[in-house]
Amino acid sequence: MARAVSWNWNLEVTGPNGGLIFPLEVGEFGPGEEGRIEVADGDRKYKIADQIMNIDEIPITILIKKDLYEYDIMEKWAERRDSDDGIKDVYLYMRDSAGVAQLTFILGECQCARAKFTAFNRKSKDELRHKYILIPEDVGRSQ
Repeated sequence: MARAVSWNWNLEVTGPNGGLIFPLEVGEFGPGEEGRIEVADGDRKYKIADQIMNIDEIPITILIKKDLYEYDIMEKWAERRDSDDGIKDVYLYMRDSAGVAQLTFILGECQCARAKFTAFNRKSKDELRHKYILIPEDVGRSQ
């Protein structure tokens, strides 16, 4: 019988003002989705692949802790997205329970955009979270 494995994700932002991020959530991502177009053939329409890969944005959510370490890294990156310092290569590591990287993905020439903070609710006392959107030009798998 197969056994379920728990994976932990790390995001390593390279370059100045970079560091290691431990996101709460990482959205769906991949090397791209091939687009489709509609074509007509007489009295019927159908779709075919257009051979153009669409790389979607990747939402991530971080927990804002007392030291603000991860928050500061992401905020500085988002502030500089229009400069050369705002485009970074990012490594996304999938680690097992022993902390060994099992899969590594490279988000090439990636930009960071701000999204939303969690809403405040006095009764629930949720932890404060912030969502960011990563916009890579390329997503690849490293060996």
